[in-house]
Amino acid sequence: MKKFIAIAILLMMAFSTHAIASNLKIGYANLQRALNESESGKRAKISLKAEAEKYQKEITAKEDKLKTLKAEIDKKISVWNKETKETKVRAFQAGLKGLQQVTQKYDTALKKSKAQSEATIINDLREIVKNIAKKKSYTFVLESSAGAILYAPENNNITDELIKQYNKKTR
Repeated sequence: MKKFIAIAILLMMAFSTHAIASNLKIGYANLQRALNESESGKRAKISLKAEAEKYQKEITAKEDKLKTLKAEIDKKISVWNKETKETKVRAFQAGLKGLQQVTQKYDTALKKSKAQSEATIINDLREIVKNIAKKKSYTFVLESSAGAILYAPENNNITDELIKQYNKKTR
């Protein structure tokens, strides 16, 4: 009797697994590619590049002032009195410290700006992925840019459709 029950359970599991697998439909999308190739993603990159260039101009101007001060110190240090030497060296050191702080501040600001713009776009892309998945009856949609998918049929790749729908939404 126990053998019969065990065989019955195994048969039920085998048939139910086959039924579940036949209804399973898995798609995938490359969100990184969608981020990079979408119109909003391209605009965000251009905006970040412009912001970085603006920051770099300010940093370069500060570096130039420090180079000028350093050249002056190197040239005139032998003729200055002790007080003037100390004042100029302190000014140079303060300038270096200020430059480091500004550089770090701008770097942090750029990283924050990039993260915010990418998060906004990725969240929008995820919503569109959900809509595509529902429309096409996908059970799961996986993210392919992380390298977790070793093989999948190309017809299950929804990245192009994702980009197209996102561009249409953000125009």
